[in-house]
Amino acid sequence: MTGYGYRGYGLSLVSELELPEYLPAPVADDPDIRISLDAGALDAWEGGAGAVGAFIPAPAGGHLLRISGVAVYYVRAGSEIHISVEPGADPGMVRLFTIGSAMGMALHQRGILVLHGATVARGGRARILVGDSGAGKSTLAARLGQAGCEVLGDDTMALFNAPVRREDHARRAVQAAREIQAAMPRINAAAGEEGLLQAGIGVSTGLAYTGVVGSDNCSDYTALGDTVNIASRLQGEAAGGEVLVTSEVYEKIGGGAGAVHRTLQLKGISEPVEAYTLSVGA
Repeated sequence: MTGYGYRGYGLSLVSELELPEYLPAPVADDPDIRISLDAGALDAWEGGAGAVGAFIPAPAGGHLLRISGVAVYYVRAGSEIHISVEPGADPGMVRLFTIGSAMGMALHQRGILVLHGATVARGGRARILVGDSGAGKSTLAARLGQAGCEVLGDDTMALFNAPVRREDHARRAVQAAREIQAAMPRINAAAGEEGLLQAGIGVSTGLAYTGVVGSDNCSDYTALGDTVNIASRLQGEAAGGEVLVTSEVYEKIGGGAGAVHRTLQLKGISEPVEAYTLSVGA
């Protein structure tokens, strides 16, 4: 299959569909995830049955998603995304569900926990608001912001060592952070406005509670603890374009050229935190 080569989430991607949101890379012979435009997704859909707009298990394994008027997505083994585009579909919408829902499912199948939600902080603790599309995550985050909470983010938070343990989780997290920062200038150039989109990224490692929190009426899978809180505070300290990591993360990745040491007194954290601002290109 010929196509475009990219890097994303610390993985190599090859896609028949152009995806300018990802960082360009050489086309890998054996990519971690391959994205194909073919009839395979539609064939798999017609072999099963399910609701439009929600992932369903595929009869032959993997998961299927049909977005009416856009495409059918067939994601399997965490390494394949097959897309059957519906006639007249908006290319932007096809791309949106590819890099969002379909890629999220592929990462899930690879054992990476991906939470799509809004993140707010109050009293030195961060909380992630998750739920179905349209449930009101962004609206609730905006209201909490008006009420005095700090809105830390409104998109995706990834845990790199849960639910599947990975010895190189720190390296994966830092690599993903660097790829996000490297992609920013290109995304802004495509939008025609330099500096339009900026991100400060914080990375922490340590113990955290992961599991279902809530009641019978309202519960979500989330992550809690000082590790999560420190990461969110580092994100708040990081300037646009910076990747700020704890000293533990810095040691796990073997350091890095051009890193700048910082001692930070973070809100809600009793002891000073030793951190490093990493060079994005290191």
